[in-house]
Amino acid sequence: MLKRLLATTLLTGLLAVPGQAQAAAPPLSQCAGVKVGPAQEVVSDATRKALGLEGWADTAYGVLPAGNGKYDFLGVAALVRGGQSIAVTRGTLDNPVSDGVLKMEPVLGMPAGSNYAGGGPVYRDPRSGMVLQMLHVEQNTTDGFYSTLHLGKYDPATQRTTYLGPLATPWATKDQIQSLHATADMGNPSFVARDGYLYIYFPDYYVNSGGGFASTALSVARAPLADVLSAAAAGRVVAWHKYLNGNWDSPAIGGASTDVRPGERGGWHPNVVRTTRGGSLVVQGVSSTEFMLADSADGVLSWSAAVPLFNDPDKFNAYPTVVGTGADPSMVGDEFYVYYLQWPSKQPDWNNAHMMRRLVTCTQGNDLGTVPLVRNDNGSRHRVTTSLVTEAGYYPTRTWLLEAGQKPGTVPIFSCSNGTSDQFVSPGADCGGFSFLQTLGWIYTSPPAAPSVALYRCHVAGLDDHYLSADAGCENPNAVDEFRVGYALSTTKVAFSRFDSTSERWVTSGAVTASYGTVKRWFIEGWSIEGGQPPGTTALYGCSYGTPKGTNHFISSDANCEGQTKLRTEGWISSSKTAEATAPLYRCYQPTDYDHFLGDEQCDGVVGAQREGLMGYAVP
Repeated sequence: MLKRLLATTLLTGLLAVPGQAQAAAPPLSQCAGVKVGPAQEVVSDATRKALGLEGWADTAYGVLPAGNGKYDFLGVAALVRGGQSIAVTRGTLDNPVSDGVLKMEPVLGMPAGSNYAGGGPVYRDPRSGMVLQMLHVEQNTTDGFYSTLHLGKYDPATQRTTYLGPLATPWATKDQIQSLHATADMGNPSFVARDGYLYIYFPDYYVNSGGGFASTALSVARAPLADVLSAAAAGRVVAWHKYLNGNWDSPAIGGASTDVRPGERGGWHPNVVRTTRGGSLVVQGVSSTEFMLADSADGVLSWSAAVPLFNDPDKFNAYPTVVGTGADPSMVGDEFYVYYLQWPSKQPDWNNAHMMRRLVTCTQGNDLGTVPLVRNDNGSRHRVTTSLVTEAGYYPTRTWLLEAGQKPGTVPIFSCSNGTSDQFVSPGADCGGFSFLQTLGWIYTSPPAAPSVALYRCHVAGLDDHYLSADAGCENPNAVDEFRVGYALSTTKVAFSRFDSTSERWVTSGAVTASYGTVKRWFIEGWSIEGGQPPGTTALYGCSYGTPKGTNHFISSDANCEGQTKLRTEGWISSSKTAEATAPLYRCYQPTDYDHFLGDEQCDGVVGAQREGLMGYAVP
């Protein structure tokens, strides 16, 4: 499928199709205040190759619960034995291949005449246990391919899929697509069961009134669910019909369809799921680098405007698969994963392919509290983020609070990257054309009732370094104040962090020394403690002493550092567990390295470490 992917035309100015869906009253939102987490690799290229998953996964995934917290993932291994096989792996949502490959075989009974045949998305009937699988089938054209959709029946006992028959084809014929030197890629749609019907969603391709190639942003077809299941049990398929001009009477094989998302950017491989709110949402590609989200209360009309999820302009992203975190992965609540395939280059390259995911949260109407926004410095450059900074040499220097979810008077802000050196905060999810990292949170557009501080985005041009500052002068005469980002909530807390080197662990709320920065160091844990002295807290002091292996840094509740060198007052930690301060911190000692550090009750599993005592409770 992807060896000719770039032939797919992604239209940005679709021509009107007769019978376009009419605008309706604003529906109940299925996912508003969208928050997107950082990218996570769940299957590396090395792991994929070690398992023999060549050309995997060349479709969206089918996901079935397997019990005991495990899932079966179904997707096409496009290059196995010279053709396409459906690979079935078992694992967890964190590692979909933890239990290896269960089966990797082609579709059984596939009729001759196709150049590509495989599938991923599935529908499991909760009553009979029957599993249907969507099959994507291609025939080559001179300049690309012509794809059609077919139905298969998957047997969980044998992990094999048997071909049943065709479901839907593009409005345009293969000959018309070939004459236009185009590609018609209907994708590999998911199934959505609702109101007694089984729905599928896809871009439809047609010849416009001027004789040119065009496509819908999203079309839909359906068939009665009971009829689909009855026919599948007998090894057959029933007729499906596309939505056209308010009716469901256009044949899914060769018929016309209405664009249910008119005026939106042309989509690639839409993945539609039901929501616990009763509607549907779609995630699909609008280019080879970016995904968007939209929702609909009825799953047919009244789709919301597209919300950008993320964009990786220096990578190639494909095949989004929305997976819920509940008992039924095909049903999503206010928090779900989007899995996808990623090539690190800007071109498809099966020599280097990774399975990725991002956590998406619908925040509107949910009180998610606040999230610390921390500025990290290394003495010359900055990183401003709500995530841990793992780069060597960076340490927290400023802490503010953002709303973790959408609230009145707030707007989202995003973390972006310009290459590897410049991480910056942007008010737009498009990141000004650079790479999206994650949604940071929501910032107020004017001062709220709670204590707050104005934050400005600053830029040091010579370093190509962006950062946030509460000082309109940017704390640096060489920096330029670009604009006011908004008003963050003030906090009396300071970031309390643990850094590791090859010989010791240093816990501090302040800067680490340049000599310490000469060894490998990374940010392992992040907590917060009070920067002032509220009731019910204990002061913590940063101390050091000489050892045969060099300088060791440790935390003490003794203002005299137990007779050793006092470096600073780190802050104040809660003396007892509270609703907010829930992370117990123990001082531990590893005698081999003369190393005192803070960790959990088991000293973070450090071999040979002994617990010395409870220091207090930090905010995790």
